[in-house]
Amino acid sequence: MTYAHDIILAQKTIFIVCQFLKLELFVIFNKKESMQNQEIVKIIENLKGRRNYEEKRASKLGFASLYDYFEDKISKKQKAIEDEQKELEASKADNQTKATKKKLQLLLIKKVLDFVDSQDFHRLLVYHRHQMECT
Repeated sequence: MTYAHDIILAQKTIFIVCQFLKLELFVIFNKKESMQNQEIVKIIENLKGRRNYEEKRASKLGFASLYDYFEDKISKKQKAIEDEQKELEASKADNQTKATKKKLQLLLIKKVLDFVDSQDFHRLLVYHRHQMECT
């Protein structure tokens, strides 16, 4: 065996392994695709009397088939759900910041009221009254 022969043999082995792996990946991909297809196919099968309406609507909106139309419809619903969840999370964060601000405001008011009740405030008030009377 020569060096060139070894390279050709290695290339053939790699090619065969790649073909096998691609076949396996293709089979797995098709199973996933067929599971999604079945969901949409079931929707289309259950249309019954609404099938003509949905076909007209799909063609009016520029879809080549009912399958494409429902695939788009489902993806839009999923996108809307995701957007709604994001908005909900954002509003929760906003509410938390509002609650935090409210707590800080209440804490500040409490500290001001505590100061007003303290002896230092009364002394300061007496001092300013005395200053005003002297002038």
